[in-house]
Amino acid sequence: MKIINLLPKTKQEELHYEDLFHSVSIAAMLAVAVLVAGLVVQLGTRVVLGQEMRSVQTKIDQVKRMTNKQENNDIKNQIKLANAQMNDFKNLADSTPAWSRVLAAFARQVPPGVKINSFTGDLQTKKIVINGQSQTRDMVIALYNNISQDTKDFHDINYPLENVAQPTDVAFHFTFYIQKDLLKTNP
Repeated sequence: MKIINLLPKTKQEELHYEDLFHSVSIAAMLAVAVLVAGLVVQLGTRVVLGQEMRSVQTKIDQVKRMTNKQENNDIKNQIKLANAQMNDFKNLADSTPAWSRVLAAFARQVPPGVKINSFTGDLQTKKIVINGQSQTRDMVIALYNNISQDTKDFHDINYPLENVAQPTDVAFHFTFYIQKDLLKTNP
């Protein structure tokens, strides 16, 4: 079936343009409505997200303040503990005699070829007992002379005759005393 339009050509064009104008205006209104709706949704979303962001930021700031206070307290407590331990170590070191100074002073007196097997020290009496071996009797005598001449560090060395009874492969022992200043921690 064929539709025939009997209107004049100009009137047909006019109606065609009116329909076209009407369709374009409806499309434009719909586009503007969609655009306005999109803007409203975006603005609403922005407002809601802004409020949410401020709320979250407030919570973060509160947590930071609480965390910083707690961390500061924890760090302060750790520092106090470390300082207390350092003071304990310092007090212990200050109250402990400097045996390393005694050993260093004694080691300077031992001639080559003399072997010290035991070195025993008594803090109360400041008495040192050494036992050892020497290749020769002369080395034992040299050790005795070295210790007895070091009056700054040692005193009252005994000289058992059995230490020099053999000319070679001599087993010896001496007893002597430490000068009181040698054991002080701060010379």
